[in-house]
Amino acid sequence: MHQLPTLKTLLATGVVAFTLSTASAQIVAYEGFDYANGSALPTTPATGSGWSSASGQEGWRNSLDDSALSTGRYEVNTTVSINTPSGYEYTPTGGVMEGTFNTNPFFNAVAFRRTDATFDLGSAGTQYFSLLMRNDGTTGSNFGLMTTTKSNVFFFQERNNGTSRVDSDFGAATFPGINWSSNDDYLLVMRVVTDGLGGGDVEFLRFADSDVVPDEEPLVWTNIMTLSGLTGSDLGAVQLRIDGPATDAQLFDEIRLGATWNSVAVPEPTSAAMLLGAVGLLAIRRRR
Repeated sequence: MHQLPTLKTLLATGVVAFTLSTASAQIVAYEGFDYANGSALPTTPATGSGWSSASGQEGWRNSLDDSALSTGRYEVNTTVSINTPSGYEYTPTGGVMEGTFNTNPFFNAVAFRRTDATFDLGSAGTQYFSLLMRNDGTTGSNFGLMTTTKSNVFFFQERNNGTSRVDSDFGAATFPGINWSSNDDYLLVMRVVTDGLGGGDVEFLRFADSDVVPDEEPLVWTNIMTLSGLTGSDLGAVQLRIDGPATDAQLFDEIRLGATWNSVAVPEPTSAAMLLGAVGLLAIRRRR
């Protein structure tokens, strides 16, 4: 006669399933800017997970291996928040990073942070990157991913005229035709798809706060740049930059790097919920 699994066996199986489910999300690095209100973006200690703690590389920098950022370029603001689209379940808490343009020297409102883990861009694979952003419409908000040797894998520019430009040290600049409205809130998701032969593509999705983020990864993405010459380079840093001239602030929050759609956009259903359901069904079955 077939024997029902015991509660102990089911729980043990559930723990394993939950561990596998959690691991499958494959988050690489996360920054939620959960610092005290008004504090300058720190070099160290810095919050988040998955970032480099090597001496001279820890925290946010105004170049990949330089001094801490100074007050007046990037500060944490806990009094405002960026609206999120429906389905985006990584609820922001704490503060946002508020960047303001500084005219001396020009284009100096830059922030970098190195990841602990790196990804070989010469191998075949897909890496995902997401963030929340608000632009005032007069200042350019720029972001991108970099190699460990400071080359731009891609650098996405939300320009102050409402248009977009994408640059890379591995491809020609493009104007993807993605336009922006001032003071709108967006979830931006990008993926870098590499072919193992030195080539790849940067693909892009944008969700306004009135949109719905799907549970499953979309099949259709916007290709914003084709890459080449990637062999020998490792993905290993995030870059943020404010261009001017303007005095209004740009907001960034919830920076995520990961190996799956679920790690940066919509969390996978945890096995804990399935486990509880299974336990309930087992209890009902055993009472009969």
